[in-house]
Amino acid sequence: MGAVEEQNKALARQFLEVLTRSDVAAADALCDDEVEFWVGGSLPFSGSRGKAEALRGIEEVVGWFPEGLHFQVQAMTAEEDRVAIEATGEGPTAFGSVYRQEYHFAMRVRDGKVLAWKEYLDTESAREHLVVEEG
Repeated sequence: MGAVEEQNKALARQFLEVLTRSDVAAADALCDDEVEFWVGGSLPFSGSRGKAEALRGIEEVVGWFPEGLHFQVQAMTAEEDRVAIEATGEGPTAFGSVYRQEYHFAMRVRDGKVLAWKEYLDTESAREHLVVEEG
């Protein structure tokens, strides 16, 4: 694996750390201005978002996970400008439950910044633990 792929994997780890802290300013700095976030499923937060809307979503997560949602990388593969990340996430919610999730994130990088972030997850678990009201 080349130096670029290793740098991209390091960026992925750094981005997950930023998400754990719900650090909007750091997320902003790590993302390309044209970044696109996508979450699978039919949840209120599913679909595609540009940078500004995605950063507002990170702020919302602070309310869901007052102690943070802690990610643990299980496996990571990088090739050219793409990084595939298998991870778990866990944290107590503001709704009185402990949220545990398995994720697959697909990240694309441009000029050392996150250009695209796709999140695949168990949407039924997310609906059960996170979605208080839909719509």
